[in-house]
Amino acid sequence: MRSFKLHLTTICIFVLMSFEIFGDQSKTIEVEAVVETGLREGDCSKAVLSDMVFQDHIRKPTIPLISRNASVTWHGDAKIYCIIAEPEKEQTPGSNVIVKDGGVNHTFVNLEIHSKKGEGLDYAVQIFGIKVR
Repeated sequence: MRSFKLHLTTICIFVLMSFEIFGDQSKTIEVEAVVETGLREGDCSKAVLSDMVFQDHIRKPTIPLISRNASVTWHGDAKIYCIIAEPEKEQTPGSNVIVKDGGVNHTFVNLEIHSKKGEGLDYAVQIFGIKVR
């Protein structure tokens, strides 16, 4: 079994902070926002449209009490240098993306996308690679 270094893009702003100022005075700051997770693996800062070897939009509607899952597989003649799998909706609580096999520096990848129970999936997947000679 292979292990992979995953860089999860996480946007999470939830702060509940209490601290004491000058003795018995206390101040509480509370901020709420959305948690959104996705996958950005490899050197995606140099990704260009002409290097895109695969693109897909994964949509699975919500089914009450059911977890939704999807597999994305790509294999070809390009060495992968960037994988992006990001949720399309602002709120995709509890979902995750896992590289099961292959990935960056390979000519194939197998991704698994999972939602938590009672949530659907709405992910954009893009794979960038350079042709192997």
